[in-house]
Amino acid sequence: MKIAAVTAVLLAFATAGTALAQGPAKPAPTAAQPPGRSKVERKPSLADLAAKGDAGAQYQLGLAAEAAKGKNATKVRAHALGWFVLAGGNGDVRGALRAAQIYEQRGDVANMARWLYRAGELGDAAARDRFLGLFLAGKIKGIGGPAGSSWLATRAATGDGAAQIALGDLYERGRGVPVDLSRAQLWFLEAALDGNIEGMFRLGRLQIALPAVWRTPTKETGKDGKWQGPATYPLRPGARDKDTKEPDLGRSAVAAAADVDPDAVLFFRPGMVEGEHWLTMAARRGYVDAQYVLGKAYVTGKDLPIDMPVGVSWLQAAARNDHVAALKLLGDLAASGQGFAGKDPVRAWANYDVAARLGDRTAADDRDRVARAMNARQIARARQIAQEWPSQRGM
Repeated sequence: MKIAAVTAVLLAFATAGTALAQGPAKPAPTAAQPPGRSKVERKPSLADLAAKGDAGAQYQLGLAAEAAKGKNATKVRAHALGWFVLAGGNGDVRGALRAAQIYEQRGDVANMARWLYRAGELGDAAARDRFLGLFLAGKIKGIGGPAGSSWLATRAATGDGAAQIALGDLYERGRGVPVDLSRAQLWFLEAALDGNIEGMFRLGRLQIALPAVWRTPTKETGKDGKWQGPATYPLRPGARDKDTKEPDLGRSAVAAAADVDPDAVLFFRPGMVEGEHWLTMAARRGYVDAQYVLGKAYVTGKDLPIDMPVGVSWLQAAARNDHVAALKLLGDLAASGQGFAGKDPVRAWANYDVAARLGDRTAADDRDRVARAMNARQIARARQIAQEWPSQRGM
């Protein structure tokens, strides 16, 4: 109904525009119909065809509206976009492209991308490239749909690192495609193997966060004596051993299903070693987010075995590049005495203060909380350290 209503409005203006261009209509002379001869049917006009959904006619009316002249030409020209939108929606690639051009002239990037996408669906390769360019540049958020994902995969297959990372991100987050962490890892790996630092970071971050599973190594060898790959089973929160009734995350059930002794069922973190490797590669190359994620993993012991000295050193590397979360975490560690020789309120105050100056509102509260237990000399020293921070000098 909405399309029909829009078409009716546009037809009214199209008819008006045609009348304005032609001037007052003159009555046509009538002639007597010869007996026995049927009435000749009138050839349908562009307006008639457009009303029936003819995309080509709608496009031509759009062109006519753009070229309108006369008293009401401005009003008629204002409806050209409507005709191009209808034409593009009904399958005329020219209409979709012209709609995209008009929206671009208006600075409407979202609608420009929408009609570039439509033109791409209709087979225009240049429109596909422009749409992908907007997506990869971050000017639009969505990939549009399955067609957009397919275009992105085609570009990624050529070795385009940005496309590989973007495609991996789609699969990791489920943006326009179903979540598929295996495919996400493969595309991040493609970028990482080509030396792309962001690819290394994205791959490592994803891998160390993969959920733990049960593994039965004794069941991984086939009849031919070859390793068949890891035999894994998901953990079952809340599950209990059927005999002892103790919580076991499903270990006894896995043992029964695999016909092995419970001691042969091992707790396994599938991406921990590989994730640590790729995060370290990115961190050593100066990728600040990798330094933070790696440092946090070490000091918390959540995704990697705890290693306070190494973790603190990576957090400090990120903090030197004004990574606010790293500054705050270092402040927390110093305030509690973790990772350092003991509690260090001066260090904590300085880290919180720099984080607050960089825009973190909660850091100011943390700084003030620590200050309540400090003396004037300690606060003066902390203030000096904060002022000498590279990004804060001269402020």
